[in-house]
Amino acid sequence: LMVAAGDSLRAQTGRRSEGSAAPVDLPAGTAAPAPAATAILGGPEELLQAELDRILRGSAGERATIGAEVVPLDGGEPLYSLNARKLLQPASNVKLFTVAAALHYLGPGFTFRTSVYGTAAPGPAGVLPGDLVLEGRGDPNLSGRFYGDSVPYALDRLAAALRARGVTRVMGDLVADNRYFEGPEMGEGWPWEAQQWSYAAQIDALSFNDNTITLVALPGAGVGQPAVIRTVPETRYVTVESELRTASRRTTPSVWVKRDPESNVIRVGGQVPLRGRGASIAVSVDDPARFALTVFRERLARAGITVVGDTRLLEVDAERPETGERSRWIRLASHESPPLVEAVKVINKRSQNLHAEQLLKTIGAEVRGDGSSNGGIAAIADFLQNEAGVDRGTVYLADGSGLSRLNLVTPQAITRLLAHMSRHRYAREFYQSLLVPGQDEHSWRLDEPRTRGNVHAKTGTVRYVSAYSGYVTAANGERLAFAILVNNRPEGKASSVQLENAVVRALARFTR
Repeated sequence: LMVAAGDSLRAQTGRRSEGSAAPVDLPAGTAAPAPAATAILGGPEELLQAELDRILRGSAGERATIGAEVVPLDGGEPLYSLNARKLLQPASNVKLFTVAAALHYLGPGFTFRTSVYGTAAPGPAGVLPGDLVLEGRGDPNLSGRFYGDSVPYALDRLAAALRARGVTRVMGDLVADNRYFEGPEMGEGWPWEAQQWSYAAQIDALSFNDNTITLVALPGAGVGQPAVIRTVPETRYVTVESELRTASRRTTPSVWVKRDPESNVIRVGGQVPLRGRGASIAVSVDDPARFALTVFRERLARAGITVVGDTRLLEVDAERPETGERSRWIRLASHESPPLVEAVKVINKRSQNLHAEQLLKTIGAEVRGDGSSNGGIAAIADFLQNEAGVDRGTVYLADGSGLSRLNLVTPQAITRLLAHMSRHRYAREFYQSLLVPGQDEHSWRLDEPRTRGNVHAKTGTVRYVSAYSGYVTAANGERLAFAILVNNRPEGKASSVQLENAVVRALARFTR
């Protein structure tokens, strides 16, 4: 694999130390060279090869399936390769492909617009004689994330804009138009039992607050008393049935939550200690567009706007938004999201699954006119083959986030993508979307002198799978891309993270 260099990804200042790297690819099951013999006979590349073999081919490699590759970004053969052409589960490393394709096709300045339309113009007395339509076009951040944690901020702005136009009463219905996206609300191959949790929230063109409700449970006035539960945002959309009790001060908090499929009744039980800080749990909602619409109706009421009619969704088989009824609507207000360059940081640094899925379907809608997951995957496949030089047979995607167990990629596909993005016109935006040890929130791993601020990478975890891929600058200033995929390792996330960290430390020490 020859990788051309580019100036768009700036090298960081390197540190000198011993270490190394090499293009030797030992077949799986072959014993690594003895450390003493390698130290005597090998150069820096062979030393690195031997060190990474010891890390990845040791006891963990005997039972697990591990693939890895390291490539220099300034050209040359891989410095290390282990099962680099083997298809493995990548977990959230899938987000690297989704984000790269989104930046390529949409550009870092792309924004999502959420609009409010009237099917008729408001009258002079502030009465709108028709329906009021809330149209979603995939904004993943219709929440408080960029607005001082004010969850209903965007909906309040839309309500205020309507009020400023004099609207006080809507005689028709409040309607959601979420037809920009197509296909199922859940990703292919997602675990059925996970659907109540925020990391498996339903996908919808009209998404609000990550399609979740946060339950905040606080202790009651005394031991044995019911705990106090409030929801964020405050809404009547969900019903909370609580058996949660207040326990003694030394009790360990223990809270269970259950939401059945196709239901918005949330049952809560367990105990929280008296005078403790309580607990906070994010639970996904069923039917996200109706959730957004319900909260919007509640915010309209707070702004002094009454809706006389029902709350409903446009039929999915109605005319496409580009034709028919929509052409006669009157736009009354709109909300523009932060630019895509900010949205992709949430996806890669926080590993936000829903946002990656929103982006996947947006790619499909914008590039292929097909707002489904399959439309987005087809566009990514074109980008990988025609732009990044990644063979189609090395990447099989089922979703945009990596939650699905049906995703398969090779370590080589990841390093080729990383190398391509290092010289892409949006290299800086891609690079800055990745998690940086010692700088970003939740960047607890590799917060050490050699790697702090030096590693930009994407994590990935599903059960028995761990992944870590990105960029690191070696001690001699050489820029490297690496991919590590660990599959079928039941010992737990921590043990796989130790392997990955050891590899990256070795790369950070490398010099030649």
